[in-house]
Amino acid sequence: MVSTITSLTTLSTAIFNQTSNNATTTQSSSHSHGTCELETKTYVVLLGYVLIFFIGVTGNGLVLFSFRSFWRRGPVIELLILYLAFFNFLSSMLDPMMFGYWLVTCYKSWHLGWYGCKFVSPLCRIFTNISIGIILIMARSIGVARDRVPFPEKAK
Repeated sequence: MVSTITSLTTLSTAIFNQTSNNATTTQSSSHSHGTCELETKTYVVLLGYVLIFFIGVTGNGLVLFSFRSFWRRGPVIELLILYLAFFNFLSSMLDPMMFGYWLVTCYKSWHLGWYGCKFVSPLCRIFTNISIGIILIMARSIGVARDRVPFPEKAK
């Protein structure tokens, strides 16, 4: 944990001390912003995002690999699981990276330019919301399947 914080501080210092002639940055990178004071809850959230990154990328990567290896046209629920694994994989990669970037820059600057602002930042929310939507669709389809009566003439 301490090495992660030290590397974040070192990365933050490197980003703020480099000179940049790029006109799309929101603040000049040539002056130093000082050090960031992080609260204890920020360290807990950082640890959570590190766990999400490693477990999410590994688990969803294994699901994607197994579906790629053994894919056959099957029920819709299997396709939904494949989509869920794909969007969770993307979400568990992008969300921790964006949180780490905001910690490194102390929420004070944006070095990814106009395209990064318009595309990268919203993609985190989009992937997370798509994952939630797929979970809701899966829950609804399982609920509909459970409400079906297998033998309607015997149910009377």
